[in-house]
Amino acid sequence: MNQGLKYLNVNLSTKEGMERAGRLGMVESGLAEIIITSHIEPLTELFSPEYRGRMFSLFRHPVERVVSLFYYLQTATWEHTYDPIYATMTLDDYANSNFVESNILVRLLSKNPESPISQEDIALSKEFIRRKCLIGLVTHMEESIERFNAFFGIVMDEVCREDYVSEKRIGANKHSHPPIERPSATWDKLARKNWADIILYEYVIELFMEQGHMFRADAPQ
Repeated sequence: MNQGLKYLNVNLSTKEGMERAGRLGMVESGLAEIIITSHIEPLTELFSPEYRGRMFSLFRHPVERVVSLFYYLQTATWEHTYDPIYATMTLDDYANSNFVESNILVRLLSKNPESPISQEDIALSKEFIRRKCLIGLVTHMEESIERFNAFFGIVMDEVCREDYVSEKRIGANKHSHPPIERPSATWDKLARKNWADIILYEYVIELFMEQGHMFRADAPQ
């Protein structure tokens, strides 16, 4: 328990942890109100027609996401995937290396981990997000959180709002790092390596705007 919040002793950041959650009947127990994970495929196996879930996600521009990840990896000695090589690299070194993340979201959603990405992979990813996901954008963080609260029926009092979604709190947990210049050669390299995720992100922005009608005062309940 932390700051009045309760947590279950399961690690959903790994596939093994997801499998353990399934064996423990985590969803059926009703103990977990929110599940946070990047492993979408094993996550779906936790649910059933009797125990359904609703998906929501915050999206960030792929290049900015990769840049943030790089600077995090430089210091994240507590991560089991930590490699000291990152600490010796510049961002441009990373962009030129085989370590750099490349279209990870499209590969995840289309279940294509290694083969060249096709237009069908992008189409499958778009359709999955359109049908399954309530969209939030890091560039519209406060509005996104308000949408999540409205959709899930979360009522926040003023103290909670001030502690978690006020302007002074949003972004307080960010990993500080130098911003990447745009345009720049490094940005262009990272954009080329994440071309499919950028196409998907542009579609996500369209969906965010479309979903806004659900939260108008005159929207059907």
